[in-house]
Amino acid sequence: MAGKYRWRTAARRRLPWLLMSLFPKRRKDCGNHEWALSDENTYRCYHCVVGVRAPTDEERESNRRASAARAAQRANQAR
Repeated sequence: MAGKYRWRTAARRRLPWLLMSLFPKRRKDCGNHEWALSDENTYRCYHCVVGVRAPTDEERESNRRASAARAAQRANQAR
């Protein structure tokens, strides 16, 4: 992991949920975003609050397929 805020992200990934507030995301732009799907229409940066973007058409289609596969898997488990 290289970069300005990578150590903070590494700590946030390893700590229990209650301790994550000790390492808040930065309000400044990290300049090297790593995207995570926040909700169906939003990607957010792991490292900063500023990094927000909409998914591309390819990502939207991929998310739709993945969601359909999870729903089918849950339906098969319920049988």
